[in-house]
Amino acid sequence: MKIAVQTLASGIFGVAFFAALLFWPAGTLNYWQAWVFIAVFIVCTLVPSAYLAVKDPAALQRRMKAGPTAETRSVQKLVMTGTILAVIAVLVISALDHRFGWSSVPTPIVIVGNILVAVGLVVAQLVVIQNSYAAATITVEED
Repeated sequence: MKIAVQTLASGIFGVAFFAALLFWPAGTLNYWQAWVFIAVFIVCTLVPSAYLAVKDPAALQRRMKAGPTAETRSVQKLVMTGTILAVIAVLVISALDHRFGWSSVPTPIVIVGNILVAVGLVVAQLVVIQNSYAAATITVEED
């Protein structure tokens, strides 16, 4: 039950994180592309996580230990920090683009982009479902 609460809290944090980084710089909630992205994120991460919470809570627990603080090597901490900062930059710049109209992205491209995001997220989740030893960080485990 504890892992289910952690999963839900992590999902809520993820949604709030993306919402803040997309809607605040955009200056509006009238940003359908951001709503679609957040919906894709929710469905493609929380559904497999809920499955893991029931079928393999240990794998889900390993998957949730992620980010710079979960790493043991300084180089990996730096890489993870850089990755997070890059994601933040992409989200904020896309929101600013929406706000100021710097570019026009055709709807079919937005849809294809979200499909690619969904595929990437689902594949990453399927790796954890198929390999219960998969984790967000590399560790050496007994047995």
